[in-house]
Amino acid sequence: MSAIIKPLMLSLSDVPDDAFGGVRLRRYQAMVRKCTAPRILVSAPTGSGKTLAYLSRALKPSEGEPYHTLIIVYPTNALIWDQTQALKKLLTSVFNLKVTTVSADNLTDLEEQPSEGDVMLLVANGETLAALAQEAKSSEGSAFFRVLRREFDTRIILTNPDILFYLFLYRFARQESLIQALLHEKPPNMLVLDEFHLYFGYSLANLVYMLTYIRDSFDQIIFGSATPIPIDELIHEKFETIVAHPSDEGQVAVHGYTIGTQPIPGLIGQDEIDRVVQAVEKMYNKHISNPQKVKVLVILNSVLSCVDLQHKLDEKYPGHVTPIHGLVPLTARPHTQEEFGDIVVGTSAIEVGVDFDTASLIFEATDSSTFMQRLGRGARHSECDVQAYIPALYYPRLTQFLTGTMTQSQLTEAIREALPKPETYLHFPYSKQAAPLLQALYLNWVYKRPAGQRTLSIGQAEREMCELYQRGSFNIPTELVPLAQHAFTTTPDACVHKMSHEESLRSTLNSIPAIFSSYDPPIFDYVSLPELPKLVFRVKSAEEVTASSLKIPCKMRFESVFLDVSGIRRNPPRLCVSVNINKYSDKPRPLYGAIVTHDPVDKELEQEVWKLVKGQPAIRLESARDWRLTGLQICRGGGYLVIGGDAYLAWYINENLA
Repeated sequence: MSAIIKPLMLSLSDVPDDAFGGVRLRRYQAMVRKCTAPRILVSAPTGSGKTLAYLSRALKPSEGEPYHTLIIVYPTNALIWDQTQALKKLLTSVFNLKVTTVSADNLTDLEEQPSEGDVMLLVANGETLAALAQEAKSSEGSAFFRVLRREFDTRIILTNPDILFYLFLYRFARQESLIQALLHEKPPNMLVLDEFHLYFGYSLANLVYMLTYIRDSFDQIIFGSATPIPIDELIHEKFETIVAHPSDEGQVAVHGYTIGTQPIPGLIGQDEIDRVVQAVEKMYNKHISNPQKVKVLVILNSVLSCVDLQHKLDEKYPGHVTPIHGLVPLTARPHTQEEFGDIVVGTSAIEVGVDFDTASLIFEATDSSTFMQRLGRGARHSECDVQAYIPALYYPRLTQFLTGTMTQSQLTEAIREALPKPETYLHFPYSKQAAPLLQALYLNWVYKRPAGQRTLSIGQAEREMCELYQRGSFNIPTELVPLAQHAFTTTPDACVHKMSHEESLRSTLNSIPAIFSSYDPPIFDYVSLPELPKLVFRVKSAEEVTASSLKIPCKMRFESVFLDVSGIRRNPPRLCVSVNINKYSDKPRPLYGAIVTHDPVDKELEQEVWKLVKGQPAIRLESARDWRLTGLQICRGGGYLVIGGDAYLAWYINENLA
């Protein structure tokens, strides 16, 4: 079943001052440019020009002075690299500014670059900070500080939420100087949280806690989202919402396309790869003479499915396939459109914001949010053919809607009607079930902040945390006071202490650090608990990794456990966990039980997975109602055991949404 989707039009501003640099701002972009509200939600479709809206507000505001520091937080490194190129182009062509870029791939001539000027565009991710530290023979924090000391009229810093969170947790050397140089020396400052709709649960709670502490350092905070979000439930402040409404006239924001759907049993795995290969062949043959550089773009859920698909396509089209996923080093990935092959195969690493000019798009999606996110990779520059794979359960309902010619708004409504919409759990961060997360955050400060670099026992850490709380040393923001009061009326349990030592923005077992040692040089990336049966690996401590002369990248510098991955299993077993279900029904408790494999049995895998999950917070749900929650099926008694930081969100679901 297929449908023809009309182009999406957005109206243009009719104010003469909103035309500059050969560009006339769209109406919603002009509204952002003149908005002086300290908190703004910008809701605009993917590909509609939110980046230009941010820059117009920061560099050429209708009212007030330009911003000295603009920090844009992107959820993925792939999006950071893509936006680096897009921002540089806008800054030079539209704003007529001279740009000095500081990133991991251009440090060889760093000392020869200007130390002052119009704009410094700094890519502040783990790769760049590690490269800066190596270049300067210092720590990442000291190297970061030296770059920030350069005198530019404007500093635009592109980073990910993890780096910002590490700053918040006092994980860098020269921390106080770093924060002073970043936020306080030369205001005004602006913070942009792009693709904000992608955060949920555990990561959203930690992001909210961080924002309550750092918000006063910014004169303006902009939340960018592809869908409207009631952010007042999160930030407890007044904010202004600016929406990019479709129009019957104006400028094309998203081109038209033809879309078809196909059912699959669940997720695309090895059994469905041949179907995807056939779809790629069909699209490639149809569009081989099209002018677009990329003829076929494929986005799948699993890295391992991408690897399988890549190998099969390489056999048919040698030299024409470009992979973009966690097993491809950033240095080996294309940085410009010209470097892509005819066929691009990737995972969620490219679903968020990466700007492709592609003739056709093939993707899988299990919910409405992922569907719309991946659909936004197509029709950005020209018309496009789209093929979507969705679970067979939802296929009949969606095909009822996909008929004839539709507007993009009608398609969006059809997708939201037919496919499940992932919960955002906006009330979770302030719920009593989230109190242990706040406890873990404060305990982390006690354990890790540089007060003499002491090693504290559990009892000492708890006593010191309570003393600091009673003295008011945590400077708890007003909206966190009720949650903190609840947190400090209970003694931290073993789960809280474990989380405090593993504190990060993301849930523990959703992002497990791994070394793919079969590559030369070895590649560091994250894998999730559900992917473990597909991997041949050993669990290693950080000390074992460094002892083998491997340098742990900045983004993983605070991890204590790694997977040493030596290969991929072609016949992965099924995993389940054997526990006393009554013990894990009321609240998260440390996991004790056993990992069981079957079809086939693999005792070695059971032992290695158990090393990772033992003692992690765990709680039972009746079913895996949200695929984003990390866990395992329970072997006997039924249900799904959510493991890691996500267990607290599952507790919230049991108490409030069951």
